[in-house]
Amino acid sequence: MRIEGASPSSEERFNCVRMIECVKTFYNCLSLADMAENTLSISYLLQFSVSGIILGICGLQISISLSELARFAFIILFFVCMFIEIYIPCFFGTILHYKSDELTASIFHSNWIEQNAYFKHLMIIFTQGTIRPIRIFAGGLFEVNLPTFLAIVRMAYSMFALLRNVGRV
Repeated sequence: MRIEGASPSSEERFNCVRMIECVKTFYNCLSLADMAENTLSISYLLQFSVSGIILGICGLQISISLSELARFAFIILFFVCMFIEIYIPCFFGTILHYKSDELTASIFHSNWIEQNAYFKHLMIIFTQGTIRPIRIFAGGLFEVNLPTFLAIVRMAYSMFALLRNVGRV
């Protein structure tokens, strides 16, 4: 396909090749995110649902077993492991969302004005593909990100408070 204008210089050809590599890499990232969501979506949904309950029960066990040091240490360790188990995917889901969201602005702030028409054409196609940030969903219901993590922690605390109040009655 020939775009109007003089034949491109070697630097312009190099920039076009690099842009094509960037487009291919981005679409590989999109397909990888889709594969990850298809593979992990249901397991994340189940893990997040159960983790909130488990964290609430662990909180109750921690408040009950303050006198037994070995049991207290075991429950604290389990609590921290469960906490980290749901934090890591949520953290990286947030990073993925923000980094893919920054990509459109990064493309725009590149030196595209001085490039040839073919590069600009590639850039427009690439920019259209990056408008919607990459997000991973758990079970198709909620996004795997830090606000979801905070919602799980709030649910765990509510479970802890409920169990503690029921235990006092």
